[in-house]
Formats: sequence, structure tokens, C-alpha cells
Amino acid sequence: LFCVCVQRVRKEMERGVQRWAFNVRTWSPSPAEFSSYLSLLPACEHQDVLRFVKFEDQKRALISRLMQRMLVHSLLGIPFSRVDIKRTEEGKPYVMNTLEKTAFPNLNFSVSHHGAFVALASDPLCLVGLDVMADEARGQELPEQFLNNFTSYFTELEWKHIANAGPETGPMLDQFYRFWCLKESYTKAVGIGLHFEFERAEFYYPNGDPWSNTVHLRIDGEEKRKWHFDIQRLGTDHWVFLGCKLSQAVYGTFPEVGMLFQ
Repeated sequence: LFCVCVQRVRKEMERGVQRWAFNVRTWSPSPAEFSSYLSLLPACEHQDVLRFVKFEDQKRALISRLMQRMLVHSLLGIPFSRVDIKRTEEGKPYVMNTLEKTAFPNLNFSVSHHGAFVALASDPLCLVGLDVMADEARGQELPEQFLNNFTSYFTELEWKHIANAGPETGPMLDQFYRFWCLKESYTKAVGIGLHFEFERAEFYYPNGDPWSNTVHLRIDGEEKRKWHFDIQRLGTDHWVFLGCKLSQAVYGTFPEVGMLFQ
């Protein structure tokens, strides 16, 4: 009976797990087309898009907000024009509409944009945090010059992995981006942003392989086994990292799923 319940819930929740990515460099809208898409947002959000000086940044901001609204509309059945998305003080988006009677009352999502891509991830059961980063430092500075700007952000173990990936520039920066994006995905999931000291979160490879996609987390030295992280390349010069943890709200809504994470 337990297995049947778990299978039922997993099937029911599967549709709420979404992973989207949009390459903004492939979209070259005319001023009229851009204004048309901008009009789909509430008037109070227009300035949040237009405040950026560069048009590429305006495109990222617009696509990000449209993707979030389309996600809520498609998963929860709320009319696009009535979708109400707010943000915490740290910038984590959440749905303000009443969700108790929807298919996904605990829907959580995260969005990130950098370089060419805007990416979004959602989950009906887990806290999610997403981070995208382009390898923009390649060829611009020597690794030592670039990495010295982030001395206080990483632990001794993480710096060891970064240093040991050298001496070539590429592998060192790849390790740097791995750890940076992992930390960003964690802070975005929990919604604590810049108020969190990055060196408190230490990521390590349990199998010892610094290029493994299996990564574990410690916070202030304490193991956090309920967290799961996924690492992927996006295109040839972007990283996308996703962190997730079962939301506490799920234990009351779907206790049979909560038991799996005890």
C-alpha cells in the first residue's frame, strides 16, 4: 500500500517538475514587438524591465518575468493576466494567488539569467534554487587575478580543488564556477541571498572526483544530506546548477512522500 501511495503521488507531482531555458541571443524583437510582450506584464513591472540601460539586459528581464507567469498559468490554471507573483526582500519569487485548491499548493520555483540564457526550474514538493553562469572570465584576466577577488567566499577545501584543477586557465575557472553556482543555488532556494556568508556553505565531492556531478553540502561543518544538487553544462559556455530540498510544508500535505526523506 505504501508503494502504491508513493507511485500515485509521484505521478501526480511529475507535471510540476519543469526545467526551461531560453537563449535570448536568438531573439531579436523589433521595438514594437518588444513593447507588445512588455504589455503582457502588469504596468507596475514595466520599469523593472526598462530600468536596464542595455537592451540585452532588458530582454533577459522581460523573458524571465514572462517565463514565471507562463509557468504559473500552465501549471495552476490561473489566467495569465491574473497571475500575481511577488518577491521576498532577498528577491526570491513566489505566487501570491491562493493555491490551496490548485494541483500544486506547495509550488516552488527559481529563475536565473546570465550571458545568453534565462533558465527556470520548478518543483511541487521541493525548495528549488537555480543559478546560471556564463564563462565570461575566459580570456579576460589571468586566473590568479580573477580568483583573488573571491578569496573570502570559499573554504580551504574548495580552494584546494580550484587550485589543483590547474595549471591551465580553463579547468581552474570551471572548478570556480562549479562552487560559485552551487552556493548561489543554495541561497536562492532558501531565499537568503546576500545576507549569507558564502564560506559557511562547503561543497565537496564524496567520491573524490572533482568533476563528478555528485556533490554534498555542509553548513557550518554540519552535513546536510536532505539537499540534492544537479550540475549540467548549458550550451558550450554556460553552467546551470540546481539545488533542491523537500519543503517542510509537504510533510502535512503529502505525509507519505515526507516519510521518504526522513
